[in-house]
Amino acid sequence: MNLDNWLGEISNCKRGSINGLDRPHQPTTLLWFVDQCSFDNPRLHLWTDLRVPLNKSIQLQGGAGNCQSPLAVLTRSKILEISGEEIPETGNASIALKLFNSSNPSFGLPQNIWNFLIKEPNNKGRVQIFLQNFL
Repeated sequence: MNLDNWLGEISNCKRGSINGLDRPHQPTTLLWFVDQCSFDNPRLHLWTDLRVPLNKSIQLQGGAGNCQSPLAVLTRSKILEISGEEIPETGNASIALKLFNSSNPSFGLPQNIWNFLIKEPNNKGRVQIFLQNFL
């Protein structure tokens, strides 16, 4: 999947909403992963390592701070990768939380997207601006 197709998948991904307002969970989750994109950081992040900082990022954007639901949705949609575990059903946060806590999978951007963003800083900025438009 190239960058334009990946951004299209993000645009088409159904977002959670409350009282008709889109929740910030999915774009904030993706921004967190894009912000981690550098030669100094790993592409994949273990659940136990990302859970607290990602929840804090979601809370700063006005969300409830439960990152398991957007991770489940985004991995099921192939927007993010998961390794070491099956993808839980997207509609049940408690099932996702139990599964992630018991198996500690790794999550990250798809390899080709990661490579593309690392090679050219302008690409990373373009994606960050695109995602901020969803907040």
